[in-house]
Amino acid sequence: VQIVVHALNHADVPDVARLRVERAVRKLGPRLRRASDATVRFTAHGPRCRVEVELRAPRVPPLVAVGEGWRFEDAAREATERLDKHVERTRSQRERRIRRAARDTARGLPFPPAAEA
Repeated sequence: VQIVVHALNHADVPDVARLRVERAVRKLGPRLRRASDATVRFTAHGPRCRVEVELRAPRVPPLVAVGEGWRFEDAAREATERLDKHVERTRSQRERRIRRAARDTARGLPFPPAAEA
């Protein structure tokens, strides 16, 4: 997974926050089938810090997770937790679709189901 990090508005990002997000994306990349790249944006708006993580993979809409906090470390933790939930939901939807197709095929139903008129 290729990771691109942007620090917008001249944000001074601590290495701890940057490494936390990079580690989480590298961990989640293999769980999301064929993840290609990720973009991480660190933004500071006054005293509030914001981290936005966008993970892309083929045949899946981009997964975007946003975290906010008073420090970049807190915002990075929140964003990575949300990204983890997004990946888990995407995986479970895919597995459900595969199980449904296998069940319908075993019953002799056409796959994909014909559109109702």
